[in-house]
Amino acid sequence: MKIRVLLNLIHLLVIGLLLTSCVSNPPLPSTTDYVITTGGQFMIDTEKGTIKYGMNYHLTKDLGNSATYTAIFENPEPGGENLEVNGNIPPGQNDLNIQSPVLSGIENNRDYNVLLKLFANGHLITEHNQKVQFRVPQHILEQTNLTIY
Repeated sequence: MKIRVLLNLIHLLVIGLLLTSCVSNPPLPSTTDYVITTGGQFMIDTEKGTIKYGMNYHLTKDLGNSATYTAIFENPEPGGENLEVNGNIPPGQNDLNIQSPVLSGIENNRDYNVLLKLFANGHLITEHNQKVQFRVPQHILEQTNLTIY
């Protein structure tokens, strides 16, 4: 029994390592006056069969005391509306790590768009577009429990 549990654990570890290395290629970082993309990926929970975006940005200018953001994630669900996440940016914060809500599924072998909008004192100061790739070999996708469109 212990050997079977150990083999299952090793199997999950191998799947996790494979997914980490090939779930999505690092995006070519977009750069605007206020933002540099430092990372973009999809994060998969193989047990739950769920997926979500994870985006990392570096802010190149101080946005002041009342800065906010809106991140708009392309929804992979056919006919689905874009997903929006809003947040505050504390004074002096230079890095943003933003995750989308959980997605119901994804289409393989394509690029998805993420739009980051930055606001200072309630006024839009910049928009920053970034493509994120999702490319996973079929034999690995079959082990993830994800819904594939």
